[in-house]
Amino acid sequence: TYEHEHPNLADEYEDDLIDFEEEGNTAAEETLLNKVDAAIAQAKAAGNQTLVAELQTVRGEILAALGLADGLPQTGEAHQGWLQVLGLALASGLLGTTVIRRKRQD
Repeated sequence: TYEHEHPNLADEYEDDLIDFEEEGNTAAEETLLNKVDAAIAQAKAAGNQTLVAELQTVRGEILAALGLADGLPQTGEAHQGWLQVLGLALASGLLGTTVIRRKRQD
């Protein structure tokens, strides 16, 4: 299984992250993030939830090192404020259109 082939994968990624942070190597951190994302996908496909959780923790650490972890701590997803603005704009437009149609019908 995937876990058997890579029993300390999360630890290896954490070690790499520490090395890259010390070197200030942002490009290597971004490459490591891509590798962790791929490993998460493989672990999910294999049904290894323990490894998925460990790798997601490492992913959060990488995002923090890159200065991108200002989102939700459990997922690393950033708050998408522009989506709220877009939603409000669409809702306002729809409401405005409805009001105008009703006035024309009267």
